[in-house]
Amino acid sequence: MEVGSSWFFTMMGRVLATPSHFFAAERYASLAVSSRRQLRAQGSVKSSGFVTAPMITRDRIRVGGMTMVQRSSSIDRPPISAIITTFNEERNIRACLESLLWCDEILVVDSYSTDRTPKIAQEYEEVRFLQRTYYGSASQKNWAMDQVSHDWILIFDADERCTPKLQQEIEALLTRGPRDDAYTIKRRVHFLGKRIRFSGWQHDRVVRLVRHGTARYPNRRVHADMETSGPAPVLRHPMEHYMAETLDEYIPRILKYSVWGAAQGWKEGKSSGFAEIFLRAVWRFFRTYIVQGGVFDGMHGLVFCMLQAMGTYQKWALLWAWRWNARRGIQPNLPVFDEDQATWEGPNGAEEIGEEPALESGPRNMERRDMERGEAVLQDRGEAG
Repeated sequence: MEVGSSWFFTMMGRVLATPSHFFAAERYASLAVSSRRQLRAQGSVKSSGFVTAPMITRDRIRVGGMTMVQRSSSIDRPPISAIITTFNEERNIRACLESLLWCDEILVVDSYSTDRTPKIAQEYEEVRFLQRTYYGSASQKNWAMDQVSHDWILIFDADERCTPKLQQEIEALLTRGPRDDAYTIKRRVHFLGKRIRFSGWQHDRVVRLVRHGTARYPNRRVHADMETSGPAPVLRHPMEHYMAETLDEYIPRILKYSVWGAAQGWKEGKSSGFAEIFLRAVWRFFRTYIVQGGVFDGMHGLVFCMLQAMGTYQKWALLWAWRWNARRGIQPNLPVFDEDQATWEGPNGAEEIGEEPALESGPRNMERRDMERGEAVLQDRGEAG
């Protein structure tokens, strides 16, 4: 009966998956997922730290613009927790969650979004939804890694997608028994609806699959790379990274990262002058557009590389202005840094690290969350990637 209902809702989703029937399609997609979850609940058995997990072979369907994964058979592998950090990601969060539903736990750590992100995330029974003040991507992800339930952790930003081939590779790796404690994942970057094949991003890769307690982000406000206790081999299949759909959203993000980068430089005692402001910006454009082939990405490459150079200019110009004004008695208004050493050393649990416990979803926390939201809007927005 359950198999039949799952098939029915899936086919209805296919029929209605047109722009004019998007919301109806989304509804049938939700019902299809619910039906498949019932089947999974009946067939999943946890014992000795392992979970009966989906077989690598599967069928994919498109419903309302979303890719959905149907599972078949089962094999044993260690359970895995997925982490997603968010702030105002209603455009991205659903597709990201759908691509990670094969994980045994999904932890969404939100920076007090003011859009529909919390509502969408809490529609999924697999999701644990927490909220925490944002002190930068590294701090947020370190904290999130201390909240998960399982030994293996997969980290995604909301504008990233786990492809079926990457899912297969990770599940096969865990089933065989990983020889390393951390793994690097390549990213395919998309900008304004087009894949960026050059422009310095052709070799983009990040450490995102780790065993709990073996890796940590360093204490940096922006662009922190995961530090591991051993080698982190590169997986074969990439994730998809939808960096920006519009310049309206991307240009403010470039400025935000510039401010954070300048603040990091201020904290580290760096200075800025002609070489940093002019030469670094010029070199950034020349390197990405000419040396790294951005010219072959067409107009997208030109715009993209100039924006990267603009971000470099803004960062060093801000740092110069702050140093200049400091000599005039005007101190910069820096973003807040997470100075709790436990965030960087790897404790267990919110209460142990000195952070006020994160707010789980639920009616009893709504009043408190509403009171804090006014202050949270003034905090830095979550980093999308």
